[in-house]
Amino acid sequence: MDVSWMREHVKKCPKYDTESWHVKVDSMSDNQIIAIYKSFLQKGLFRPLKKAKKDIFGEPIIKFTQPTLFDIYPEAMGRKVR
Repeated sequence: MDVSWMREHVKKCPKYDTESWHVKVDSMSDNQIIAIYKSFLQKGLFRPLKKAKKDIFGEPIIKFTQPTLFDIYPEAMGRKVR
């Protein structure tokens, strides 16, 4: 876990999501951010963000969806093609 990651998470806390809060968080030291983050976790003000799942090679897992006929032929759905 990185301090910059914690800083962004503290900024996005729903209870304090204002522009003035963002400025204050940006000016706080790393030790303050760590203390606030742990305090917010104990109080239940936010849940920690889930980290992206990675495959066996350490690369993020990307899910692809198979295109449908409507993706290939949009005019079948009544959409006009330019």
